[in-house]
Order: sequence, then C-alpha cells, then structure tokens
Amino acid sequence: MKRTISILVIIAMMLASVLAIIPVGATEGAEGGDSVVEDTTPVGTAVATADEFKAAVEAGKDFHLTANIILPADWAPKDFGATFDGNGKTITFVGTAGLFNVLKSATIKNVTLLGETELTSGIATNAEGDVRFESVTVGVTSIKGANVSAFVGGATKANLTFVNCANRAFVNGTNTAGAFAGWTSGSSNVVIEGCRNYGNINAPYAGGYIGAAQGASVTIKNSINGTEAAPVV
Repeated sequence: MKRTISILVIIAMMLASVLAIIPVGATEGAEGGDSVVEDTTPVGTAVATADEFKAAVEAGKDFHLTANIILPADWAPKDFGATFDGNGKTITFVGTAGLFNVLKSATIKNVTLLGETELTSGIATNAEGDVRFESVTVGVTSIKGANVSAFVGGATKANLTFVNCANRAFVNGTNTAGAFAGWTSGSSNVVIEGCRNYGNINAPYAGGYIGAAQGASVTIKNSINGTEAAPVV
C-alpha cells in the first residue's frame, strides 16, 4: 500500500512540474505551435472629452477613448495619420461634418458613431496609403454628399481594409455612394471581410459596398449587404 502511494505521489509531482512550464494564456495554434495572446491594451494617449479628441487629432499621434464623447456642432474635420482606438466607446454627432478629412496611412478601430443627424461625409472624405478599419460601426441617421460613404468618400492609390465593420446609415450621393467607399481608382486595393451593410445606398453610381471601383482590386469575404437600416445594438 505504501509503495502504491509513493508511486502516485511521484506521478503527481511530475505532472505539476510539466504544468509549471506551460506559459499562462498560451493556446495551441493551427500548426501545433503556441499562439500568442493578442494584446488588447489601448494604444497611445487617453482621451475623455471632445476637446481632448480635437487636440489628439491635431497632434497626429496614436490615441484612445476612455469615455463616450459628443462632438460639437461646429466640429471641423482634420487630416489624420495615426491610430485611433475607440476602445469600445461611442462618438455622437450633433453637427453635419464627418469625423476626419483625409486619412493618411491610419487605423481606426473599436468605435461606434451615432447621431440623429445628416452628415456631409462619413468617417473620412478621402484616404491615402494603408488605411484600416476594424470593428467600426456607423449608426448616424444619414450621410449625403457628392461622392460619399459611411467610411471613406474616395481613394486613389490606397490600400483599404475593412474588418468586422458595419454601416447602418442611409447613404445618398449625387454622384457615387457606397457603404464603405464612394469610389476607388488607380491602383487601389480594397479588402472587405466580415462586414455588414444595412443601409440604403442611393446615387447615380451606387453599390452596397463601393459605389464605383475604377481600376481597383476589390476582395469581399464573409460579408452581408442588407436592404434597410437596422438599429444599433
């Protein structure tokens, strides 16, 4: 009996030693290796007010929200070329201007845009370079302009990536309109993956995802184009 107990104790000690060297949070990857746990720590400067948001955009540095904010009626969009992490918060519009002017090699993620208003542009009027949107929802009432979308109005020679994004606004263009881009041209590359459009899109050149894609490479994966706006959850 004592011999059996001793063997069990030795086995238990060996198992404890093996478990002690396995990294906490590691998971087995698709190829049998360990996958690195994604760091979800918000990037850059913490922003909690509309004034701080304005200052961060003008500074052109990475920043993240720590609270929901309301942009004033006189909000004036500026160019932006860094990472903005909404950190799961909301931005509410009371005026008619969009969020940014030109996005220049920027990343926008983890934010929901709200407002019972009609914007003259979506998140940005134009995009240049590598621009990525990740887990972004546009839930304003409507967007109306010449070449518009809920995300980017137009892009020339840009690489646009949309992952897990959604549009719930009605988009009306006098020329081109789409949920994610009004138009793209030149050597632009567009990837739309895991995204949803629930808004009506109206324009002479309209598309559920992109209004007009001239000379652009477009890839759409696992995405849905609906027919009417759905409430923001």
